[in-house]
Amino acid sequence: MEDHSPDIDEILIQQIQLGNKSAFEELYNRYSKVLFLYIYKKLDNQEEAQDVVQEIFTRIWIDRESLHIHTSTSGYLFRQALNRSLNIFRSQKVSDSYIDSLASNVNYYAESADEMTLKNEFQEVINKEISHLPNRMRSVFELRYKDGLTNKEVAELLKISEHTVSTQMKRALKLLRGKLGVVIFAFLLQNI
Repeated sequence: MEDHSPDIDEILIQQIQLGNKSAFEELYNRYSKVLFLYIYKKLDNQEEAQDVVQEIFTRIWIDRESLHIHTSTSGYLFRQALNRSLNIFRSQKVSDSYIDSLASNVNYYAESADEMTLKNEFQEVINKEISHLPNRMRSVFELRYKDGLTNKEVAELLKISEHTVSTQMKRALKLLRGKLGVVIFAFLLQNI
């Protein structure tokens, strides 16, 4: 059974602050599974739970030199997990609310200047992330959604199989969802 004593955790944190990758890996191995289960129970989404665990540990490594934990290490990690889970709930709520609002009002009201500004900002972020996709994936994505071609038409144009087009699209959407966040990704899906 692993020893999760505060003394060992404190030593690991001190070593991580000094840039010790082995200490970081040890902390990850000690807590990643239990954090995943904790987050998964809250979100009921395996992929999001994995993403949250990765975000927590990535942030620890990035901020290692200025990392100050005023509680126990486990308390800190679980607080991070809870806060990030709550943020996902909030963003999903905002996203659902935003999508519902746009869908019900688009036929009845002219867009306000604020909505146009927000849409333009979202579109800029989306275009930037699309430009960062690998070349083949970007070509497939743009032909499929920007130009409105079918999978078959894209396959014929690029001389690849329809299955490859489908796979590239799935990967592109997964990458974009991770990069754009829930709200902007929902905006993208609504406008393609």
